[in-house]
Amino acid sequence: IKDRDFLILSPKRSATEEKDFFIKKNQREFKNEILHLKIDLINGNMSAIKDKNHSIAYLEYAQLIFPLTIRKWKQGDFFYPLGMTGKKKLSDFFIDQKISLEKKENIYVLESDGNIAWVINHRIDERFKVSPNTQKTFRLSLKEYFGTISNPPALFTKRIIPASRLYFHVVRLNTANKIQPYTLKIEN
Repeated sequence: IKDRDFLILSPKRSATEEKDFFIKKNQREFKNEILHLKIDLINGNMSAIKDKNHSIAYLEYAQLIFPLTIRKWKQGDFFYPLGMTGKKKLSDFFIDQKISLEKKENIYVLESDGNIAWVINHRIDERFKVSPNTQKTFRLSLKEYFGTISNPPALFTKRIIPASRLYFHVVRLNTANKIQPYTLKIEN
């Protein structure tokens, strides 16, 4: 990944990181090596909830079409961020949120019938928010993300990394465009 004047080299992604996953209508938990979500269906209106914790999504159950899809975001994706009236490309949203290229590579979305309902751990879509007329609320709670206990905003600062990922090589381009290598070793 090239991030401004840095090249960030990381291990090749596993096949699990590249495929789509599905949540069925009556499923109460989703877990794989990347994500762990607790899923609840709450009867009644949750529109009074003013939770700013982006690791929990409260969605209008009646708006969801199952199965839901979990996948990595891709160029061209857009959504209607909660609190905004118009649509926004995810790439522009990430710039506005000052999300680094490395973190962008690891962001997943939850889709309902091809529409993004939640940029996981960032923001829900305005079209899927709970309202005063909501009768059932679909709550997804992010428990783990890449083996890290969900504790925003430091979600990516502590990782449980497999032994094959103990060394990260970062390369900086100096003013003469010569490569200056750095090695980051993570120890327990």
